[in-house]
Amino acid sequence: MDDLSILLLSFLISTLTVPVFTIIAVRCGIIDEPGGRKIHSDRIPRLGGLGIILGVFVSVWLFCEMDPLYTYYALANFFIIFIGIYDDSRNVRPVVKLVFQGLAATVVIFLMDTRFEYSLPWLSWMNNGIVMVISTYIWIALVTNAVNLIDGVDGLAGGVAFMAFGSLMVASHLSMDMNHAVCLAFLGGILGFLRYNLPKATVFMGDTGSLFLGFNIAVISLSSSFKTNTIMAVVMPALFVSIPLFDTFLAILRRTFRLQNPMTADREHLHHKLLDLKLTASQTLMIFYTMSIVLSAAALIFFRDPKLYVVLISIFLLYFFLLSIKVLKIASPRRMIEQFNGPERRNRIEKRIERIKGDLFGYRLSLFVIAVCVLISIVTAFAAGIVYAEEWTALLLYMLTLAVLLFYRIRSASRLYYAAMLLFWLFYAAAFYSVSLSTYALTGGALFLLTLPYMLRVTGLFVPYDLLNVFLVILVSQLSDRTIAEDMLTAATAALYYIPLKTAILYAITYKRPEDIKNII
Repeated sequence: MDDLSILLLSFLISTLTVPVFTIIAVRCGIIDEPGGRKIHSDRIPRLGGLGIILGVFVSVWLFCEMDPLYTYYALANFFIIFIGIYDDSRNVRPVVKLVFQGLAATVVIFLMDTRFEYSLPWLSWMNNGIVMVISTYIWIALVTNAVNLIDGVDGLAGGVAFMAFGSLMVASHLSMDMNHAVCLAFLGGILGFLRYNLPKATVFMGDTGSLFLGFNIAVISLSSSFKTNTIMAVVMPALFVSIPLFDTFLAILRRTFRLQNPMTADREHLHHKLLDLKLTASQTLMIFYTMSIVLSAAALIFFRDPKLYVVLISIFLLYFFLLSIKVLKIASPRRMIEQFNGPERRNRIEKRIERIKGDLFGYRLSLFVIAVCVLISIVTAFAAGIVYAEEWTALLLYMLTLAVLLFYRIRSASRLYYAAMLLFWLFYAAAFYSVSLSTYALTGGALFLLTLPYMLRVTGLFVPYDLLNVFLVILVSQLSDRTIAEDMLTAATAALYYIPLKTAILYAITYKRPEDIKNII
């Protein structure tokens, strides 16, 4: 129960405080201006990462047993948060940031007594004081700056960090390590922040958030108990953050070969290369999310069965990812991508929606939304164990669900999709605890078939939120005691309810606010 409390409290604090820090950033002039190597065209506030920080610290302080080392841990994070806020407001030199990261790493190494340990026989010679200390400094600096460097697309750094902390949480939980509770706090804080940061973002986490997330990924991966298991000491932490580390490594090599300062910013990161191919921010984000899911799954497989072939497969996937970008750039598919994402596609979608609006579309949509609300209320009552005979309870739940949907109906498309993502877990919980899963699945299947014509008429149905749900389903399956078949059936049943609901949301937002179609596709 404490684990769920940590997750929910961190999520709520982050969700509620990010708008507050956004207002503070605007009034203090801490704004990310467009231009140069930036890909956004609007002025975006930067201090969203403080919402994550507040959610993490409050939930850990209230629900985790206070270890004396937490004082040193908080001190190390203070250095990171301080230089992050200062950089967001003043744009300090990279060397200054590196000095503060070194101070934080010093606290971790000498006060928390946390170091990189090599337990492989052929690396045992590296288990001496100087080599272990230097390795720890390098590891913390690399991971901290790796997450910071990929923070160039809406939702990218937050999503990759979310998956890294999710994988760390599962590994820590299976190792009976208390760090899993801290990872849950990070999961809740990041999820609350992503509500405002996925395309089209209204706030950035800034260096405050990205440095904080990267630093804690580095420290938690070192301090968790699984680090003592043979080859895991080196490979497990690296697999969790493979893409950021890979991008950072390429950036250092690229700048070194050009006789440039390795810490000089450029516009040649992996996400920049994909955007140069004229992919949209959402499409770029989904490519990175997909790679992160695959590599996180490889890390968890490696945790359960440490064999070298998992590492080789992961390295091959990263190499294939880079090679694909290079080949695409050589083949120059920009014209094809521009045509796919261009005005012609939007015009086709808008014309299709106009045709759908006819023939009593508003009447059909209203009935469909009401039917979905009734289904949600039934699922809610079922998941909560409420007796159906109490009609007033079912009616209350129905009215509450309808009010929520009507409230979100006037908001942007991304907010609607965020609500749908959270509702997916309501359906998942109902399927998970269902006594007669077959009946539940048949009902969902009927709803799916009834709305299939509507689904076939819309495009852009698959969005970054769906990939976050896929990753969370993987995490839940890793933590549950059920078979893979049972987990897959539960997820598929939840999807039968989730996809029609999301289809209704897409129609509703397009019907009411057609200009928001660009945020969906």
